[in-house]
Amino acid sequence: MPTYMRAVFISALCIAGATGVDAQINTASASSPIFMSSSRDGLASFDAVEAPTPSAAITRGQPAPSGSWESPLSRVAIGGYTSPLGVGVGIAGRVIRPINVRLGMNFFSYSLTGTDDGADYSGHLHFRSLQASVDWFPFHGTFHLSPGFLFNNQNRVSAQGGIAGGESFTLNDVNYYSSTFDPVAGKGSVHFKTAAPMFTLGWGNWVSRREHKHLSFPFEVGFAHTGDATVSLNLHGTVCNAPDDMNCGQIATDPSVQANITGQIQKLQKDLQWIRYYPILSTGVAYKF
Repeated sequence: MPTYMRAVFISALCIAGATGVDAQINTASASSPIFMSSSRDGLASFDAVEAPTPSAAITRGQPAPSGSWESPLSRVAIGGYTSPLGVGVGIAGRVIRPINVRLGMNFFSYSLTGTDDGADYSGHLHFRSLQASVDWFPFHGTFHLSPGFLFNNQNRVSAQGGIAGGESFTLNDVNYYSSTFDPVAGKGSVHFKTAAPMFTLGWGNWVSRREHKHLSFPFEVGFAHTGDATVSLNLHGTVCNAPDDMNCGQIATDPSVQANITGQIQKLQKDLQWIRYYPILSTGVAYKF
């Protein structure tokens, strides 16, 4: 073949090869990464190779990636705790990554007997309440702020008893004597509002962000704004201003005795003013499923 024809032929092959390469590159790049390999005869060939798809792995014991999505309440935990509201059991669920919701039930009972200001009494402490809280983790750690609500609050203290005839007792700083023929007896109670806002802060996450961590030990402090306590005091019988049943009168009809009962109630309510912000100090254990 003449030299000039050979040059034209080679030029044509090069142009055709370049055009085919461009078409192959365009076709392969639309579907997968392209890798080039050279052949012995110098013509380029292109092979489409499927690249491995990276998978998002969660390292054991580490928080889940921040971009992962979970349906609300897909993670729940149950636990127990103690606080001035009593012994509690509760359940918690994760709403979104920095926010949990909690529901708890508190209960406690205790009875005692004793003598105070000449009166023999038996008392009973009865605690029953429910609480709901939202745990917000502002720094994505274990520290949380928890506004909440205390409801169905049946917390109360009650007592009943009497004063033996001839014994003295004090009512609003005034001394009286219980009549021997109609001894003084009565009952009293202290109770609180049935619903109150509450706020706590603390450390520990019931629904841990670590995938393989199940146990947690939450701790928190705060208060419930229960308001002023309600005090009741009901007495009946006959009181005397001197021993040996002298200068006596029935409690129900004696205005001075009724005034002193009212004064005693006011003193008790004043003594209990500190409890309008009912303190909460809670510690416990929770298990995440």
